[in-house]
Amino acid sequence: MLTAIAAMGLASGIPYLLVNDAITAWLADVKVDITSIGLLALCTLPYGLKFLWAPLLDAVRAPITGRLGRRRGWLVLAMVACVALTMLIAWRTPPTREAVLALAEQGALRPILLSVAIATLALAFCSATLDVVVDAYRADSVDAQSLGRGASLYVAGWRAAVILAGSAVLILPDRLGWPLSYGLMGLVLLVPLVATLWATEPTRGGAPGSLKPGSLKPRSFKQDVLLPITNLIERFRWRTIALIIFVLVYRLPDLFPGRMVMPFLMNEVHFTKDEIGLLRQFGGAVVTIAGALLGGSLIARWGVARCLLLFGILQAASNAGYLLLWWSGHSIPAFIAAIAIENFCNGLVASVFVAYLMSLCDARVSATQYALFTGLMFGAASIAASPSGYVVESLGWGGFFAVSVALGLPGILMIPLVARLPSTTAASTATTASADTP
Repeated sequence: MLTAIAAMGLASGIPYLLVNDAITAWLADVKVDITSIGLLALCTLPYGLKFLWAPLLDAVRAPITGRLGRRRGWLVLAMVACVALTMLIAWRTPPTREAVLALAEQGALRPILLSVAIATLALAFCSATLDVVVDAYRADSVDAQSLGRGASLYVAGWRAAVILAGSAVLILPDRLGWPLSYGLMGLVLLVPLVATLWATEPTRGGAPGSLKPGSLKPRSFKQDVLLPITNLIERFRWRTIALIIFVLVYRLPDLFPGRMVMPFLMNEVHFTKDEIGLLRQFGGAVVTIAGALLGGSLIARWGVARCLLLFGILQAASNAGYLLLWWSGHSIPAFIAAIAIENFCNGLVASVFVAYLMSLCDARVSATQYALFTGLMFGAASIAASPSGYVVESLGWGGFFAVSVALGLPGILMIPLVARLPSTTAASTATTASADTP
């Protein structure tokens, strides 16, 4: 089961990477203006709104593939849709800067960019749907004692997507062109697709309607939507507000600057796509996996609360590495240092945050509750990142990265309050064993 979780981390990482890093790298490579690149962050809003359709994924089996099970049916359908949309984007992507200029002169560039943006939005929707089911599969499969290990394997699989797809999508375009490179990366999804077909369906969450009388059992679509939310309010009461705010702000130091990193590296400090693909995408992913695996071990040893605080501080401070790179200019040693620090700290913080959110989910409605948490996080990031190009234009790159460091303070200050919320992986003692409070 844990091997399947790692493969599904790969499945979640590939389309997310294509929606974010790959599209951003292409736009920066063909010299699209930085404010437009920032606004494209709005195409990632489905990651923030996925809780709206998550109840359907808890309550209804997927069409066509539903015979594979409640979780695996949706996993397979979402993966196939992601492959098809990736091929569509590859077909509509102009391959070079010269092609973009020619299309602009003919007045044909705007419709093509619009179609790519729409297809990217659709890919983000299918990718977000895939994330919902992957998160639910993981929450349904991992017991309280294996939270840290399950979270670290998921993050490791996600970062393996960066190694397989992220580095290649930057290294291959100069050799194969952007369309073929993009399409090939979509085909990497066939690996987790096969793993999903071989995996077993989790039973811990139970099928809709299988719970005992008096338990948390949805009876209508309205209750499918409301019960997961009211369940949170009943368990956390007034602290639900603090929990929501914490989820909104804790990962902002990592997510806010993401849309601007590629333009910064390619157009400000002038690293080549090969250097970025090898050092940031490949090397950075390896370092992140190391951080994630270490994070899983430290969570088991120190507990979630202590790791939330320590890793949150490291997450915010790690963005100072880009300030060093900005001061140094085109410096390979400074680039390696910035990437190593950022990615190692991100691996740590991703592991503890995934473990923390997993501990808050009731297995009977895990898809909806986990999607609500991560949706809030990604929605805040999409909205916050959309004006990032304007922030760069107003404050410069130094001011921009300084802002990203400061964004870590609210989440860090809230940890003493939210880290003492009761663990909810086993909130329902009718179906699961109790877990220690993080």
